[in-house]
Amino acid sequence: MGKPSSESISTNSNDDRRFPTNTTEEDDSVLVAAHNTSNKYCVFNPNGPSTNNIPRPPSGAASKAPSSLLTPSRHAPGSSLLLDSSAVAGDSYNSGSYSNNNNNNNNNYPGNHAPSAEELATLKSYLNEKELNLSMSAFTTLGSTLSLSSALRVLNLRGSSIQPEGLRGLADIPTLQSICVSHMRRLTSLVPLITPTAEGSTPKHCMIQEIDAQCTPLGNDGIRGLQMLPKLRKLDLSMTRLNDVGKLSESTSLKELIVAGTQINNHGVTGLETIPTLVTLNVSRTKLTSLKGIVRSKSIETLLFYSCKINDAGILGIQKMPRLANVDLSTTKVTNLSVFSESTALRSIKAQWLALRNCQDIIQERRTQKNSSTTMPPDSSLAWKDLEEGYSGLANVLTLDTVDLSFNPIRSIHSLCRSQSIKHLYLRRTRIDSEGIRDIYKLSKTLESFAVTNIADSNFEDEEDIEEEPSTTKAGVLVDVKDVACLHKITKLDLSFTDVYDLRLLQSLPVLKELSIVETLVTVDGLRGIEKIKTLEFLDLSQTSVLSLQFLTTGAPNLKTILLKSNRNERGVRLGNIEKLKSLKHLNIGDTVVEDIKTFWTSGSMIEEIVWPWKDRRGPSGVIPSLECWVTSERMNGVHRLTQLKVLDISNSNVHDLKFLEDAPALTQVILDSCRLLRNDMLRSFTKVPLVEVINLANNAHISDVNILATCPKLRELYLSNTGVTTEGVRDIVQRFASTNPANTLSKLNGSPSTPQNVLVIHNTRAEEEMSLAQDFDEEEERPRDSPPPSAPRRDIHSPAPVKADRRGGSKDNANADSSEVRRSSSKKRRKRDDSMNLREASVLIENSLTPAQFRIPRRRRVSFVAADATETKQFE
Repeated sequence: MGKPSSESISTNSNDDRRFPTNTTEEDDSVLVAAHNTSNKYCVFNPNGPSTNNIPRPPSGAASKAPSSLLTPSRHAPGSSLLLDSSAVAGDSYNSGSYSNNNNNNNNNYPGNHAPSAEELATLKSYLNEKELNLSMSAFTTLGSTLSLSSALRVLNLRGSSIQPEGLRGLADIPTLQSICVSHMRRLTSLVPLITPTAEGSTPKHCMIQEIDAQCTPLGNDGIRGLQMLPKLRKLDLSMTRLNDVGKLSESTSLKELIVAGTQINNHGVTGLETIPTLVTLNVSRTKLTSLKGIVRSKSIETLLFYSCKINDAGILGIQKMPRLANVDLSTTKVTNLSVFSESTALRSIKAQWLALRNCQDIIQERRTQKNSSTTMPPDSSLAWKDLEEGYSGLANVLTLDTVDLSFNPIRSIHSLCRSQSIKHLYLRRTRIDSEGIRDIYKLSKTLESFAVTNIADSNFEDEEDIEEEPSTTKAGVLVDVKDVACLHKITKLDLSFTDVYDLRLLQSLPVLKELSIVETLVTVDGLRGIEKIKTLEFLDLSQTSVLSLQFLTTGAPNLKTILLKSNRNERGVRLGNIEKLKSLKHLNIGDTVVEDIKTFWTSGSMIEEIVWPWKDRRGPSGVIPSLECWVTSERMNGVHRLTQLKVLDISNSNVHDLKFLEDAPALTQVILDSCRLLRNDMLRSFTKVPLVEVINLANNAHISDVNILATCPKLRELYLSNTGVTTEGVRDIVQRFASTNPANTLSKLNGSPSTPQNVLVIHNTRAEEEMSLAQDFDEEEERPRDSPPPSAPRRDIHSPAPVKADRRGGSKDNANADSSEVRRSSSKKRRKRDDSMNLREASVLIENSLTPAQFRIPRRRRVSFVAADATETKQFE
């Protein structure tokens, strides 16, 4: 969608290691389809009340369209099967064993049943598939049937409701290499999965190479035998109940082991250093306090132990690991990174949120000196200390090319500038100032990526506490870029949240591709000259006082993306003749008043994506009040004249009709999230947009009927979360989606690699509520009157409460009473569940947003900028 590449320097860093992140690369030989846990879709079923949350496979990963059996019968539409730590603790089952007991295997676990005829027929149709996506499915068992396959290589069962014994037989597939069983709430053992059914077989006869079992209730007994798999290369056991993986030390093939977010302690990793093939080990967010045994490994190349309570003593010997190349020790208790100075293989180190040695916060130092009534002893003054002692030794590592010291109170990098190998240096949210990078020119022969952003420059309660200093000598704030201009090999530069104001020297950088200067003091005059950088492709001017982009039109031949969000000038900015930028494809002007927008519509620009949402503006101290919405239907008139425009995002706008979209020749995606003036009759304009494929109408309370959109010939994705739509209001859409293949049930509309995917999202709508209610009622009706409710495992917090109805039977009155009771009970319990989920998610959000005190300080400073081109200067506090 025109966004910068993943290698782009982001000003809103996601490097905070307090949250679980994936820091390892996928093996390039076999990928597990639909491994991404963030994309969830609610698909509406026209043939019945069943619904399904189906994760969308990542781009390039093949999947097979599941059958109607892919619908979990006990899950309400929109309910998530992703398990957090509390959800994983919800189920408890007996672990499996190695014994190949082919008789009555289905009786080993409660609630497991032999496959029905429909299940068998469906599973047999998959026997020739090489990559199969059965995520979120409700098969009771599938191992015995799929074991007949001689082609299956990749199997995705993420979030399915199968119990462990239902997987028995998958180990018999000779071609099976990779399997994903993550987020399966009933998976308490992997033993049935890895044990072939042949008499006398053990896990050593299983040829599986990759297993993803994260976010499952696996315990220590559940991983018995994994060490015997002769070809097992990658094993993900993160977010499980494990506290000991020492048994895996007997493996002779394991290359990558992930146990992040478990209860593993020092004893639980004993012996892992003896695995001769182990290359990557992730023990982040565990209870480890020492790497005493792990540092003896001769094979580990990537070691991740962020968010562990490991101190300097706990990493002794790490520098002697002969192959250690990549380390992430963020948010630990390590204070001295110079211990790595003796490393002979280290290439990358990520060390965020640390209390590095002698790196006292500059504000605390000022306050201490100001309030101290007595003279501080010489040995306690920072003047007598080496302020870079905690990381200066990194310069001695001859192989080191990437250093990330973001979110640390460091103030200079003079010692690092002695390095002869550093290519990528990230110093986001630090105290680095102009003096602190004085020697950066010494890295001009190697440095390719450089990010330096500042945190708050004031922590004093009163304005008079702030000492007025010349702008070029501000302590802890970067102002001057003359030293940066000497980095002739730099390709990515991020100077956001600093006080730089004159960037004209940067025009001498011959290969610069990406430049980010968010929330700086730069103006048009300070930017003149960067258009001469012929290689520039990405420019982020968000939250600045730039008044016009006209200066870019005389050059910048390769500029593809411009971000101009939350511009400081309330009177507006001018785009100028940016249609002359022939390479420009993406323009983001969110929360910005654009004076000449109507001229731009008729300019003949070849732009492909315009993002112009109107939300909360961002300022130096965070969110600031929004301006009056500038995005209206009148100002959007003419947008259809942009012949190459494919994506338009005007969320939170004040558009009251959509006629401006009509006859847009290339428009394929329209995002109208939270446009409060939208009404049903306005959607008719979409029928005159010939190529529209994706429409987002989420969070529009007045949208209740979208059947008119069924006449859009190319429509394949429709998002209606938090709207007023009912089942009747989406009836024609469902029929249109199902008409692509009359034999398909709605579950099959999830698509396959060879067909476009049809998606209908109706989270938190009346349609979802009506479907869920009908599903609960139909399940109750199908139950024999004299039979007790079926036994089921403990309900996960994401699942709807089981319906309880009084089945006295007999009279019509009793039947009606039962029906009414079912509806009331189901509705009441569902509301209680939703309230609980909302409360939990909100609590997690608030908790995760907490930041150490020194990073929550609002930036108070004087801001100067040119209000009109070189004519008027204003001072802002």
